[in-house]
Amino acid sequence: MSIQGHDGVVTLCRYPFVFDAQAKTTLLHTDAVIQMQMAVDQAQMQNFSSMFLPAVESVNPCLILIVRRENIVGDTMEVLRKSKNVDYKKPLKVIFVGEEAVDAGGVRKEFFLLIMKELLDPKYGMFRYYEESRLIWFSNKTFEDIDLFNLIGVICGLAIYNLTIVELNFPVALYKKLLKRKPTLDDLKELMPDVGRSLQHLLDYTEDDLEDIFCLNFT
Repeated sequence: MSIQGHDGVVTLCRYPFVFDAQAKTTLLHTDAVIQMQMAVDQAQMQNFSSMFLPAVESVNPCLILIVRRENIVGDTMEVLRKSKNVDYKKPLKVIFVGEEAVDAGGVRKEFFLLIMKELLDPKYGMFRYYEESRLIWFSNKTFEDIDLFNLIGVICGLAIYNLTIVELNFPVALYKKLLKRKPTLDDLKELMPDVGRSLQHLLDYTEDDLEDIFCLNFT
């Protein structure tokens, strides 16, 4: 969205504070549709060229994920590893092996639901669930390869790009870090209320007998 100013074109999208949440959603949706159409057009042009130039490889205008329910993470990783960045801009189509359902949106939503549930499962050890706050955070004791964390990022990006809502129970601190803002003690309180309150009590205590009262020392 641009307007003509005295010094040239001014792009309003560079000033997100101008828009409310609904307007931002509409802009994101519109941008995704435009980029998808551009990716499809590019694929169709290449396919047209391949009719006359055998050296030009034919390409699919969609990003197709053919996965097995019992190995949804492994199959998805295999397809995405072979895909190029330009493929992520294409409309996503999901096919479950052995099922004839046409992906009109419902299959895609189910795919995101299943794979995110699997990736966030404690068996992978990538995330820790905090019962008190019902939130999750990255585990510092995971043995999983960095590729799995990268896959989660790609899956989240594909979900947003394909206008599918996924449930990610992270605290606000994650989004602050994405925006390069420094988390505060309040963010710790959101994730770990007991620990946050205990630290707040320490900060608020002004007497000299802190070690005796809290049974803590700094050795």
